Amino acid sequence: KPFTNVVVDDAGKAGAVILANYTKHFNTTYTISTDRYTYDDLAKTFSEALGREIKYVQIPYEAAKQAFLKIGSPEWQVDGGLELFKLVDNSSDAFNTDLSVYKTLTGEEPTSIKSWVSIYAEAFK
Repeated sequence: KPFTNVVVDDAGKAGAVILANYTKHFNTTYTISTDRYTYDDLAKTFSEALGREIKYVQIPYEAAKQAFLKIGSPEWQVDGGLELFKLVDNSSDAFNTDLSVYKTLTGEEPTSIKSWVSIYAEAFK
């Protein structure tokens, strides 16, 4: 199922635009998203950038929780992360937002997931 996300750099740029002219944006809420893709799309993008096959495999929530707890993640943080994954898996409107908000705010095209992966590919090798 496709979902939207935001590149942190883009969120920062949008925040800077808002703060630079905060009176214009007073009492306004923006949902900033920069790309729409599926987990399979993400795996394909990583495969292309890394030069090896990456497969998306969904594991049961409880197995994921136990794996995160095993490496020392706090339970409250694990539960919050799993809540987000469940929202994506259930096609929540919170993860299917208007992609034009970022460009309207900044005047720039948002960073695609393909661009983001290519920028940071070395960190995943």
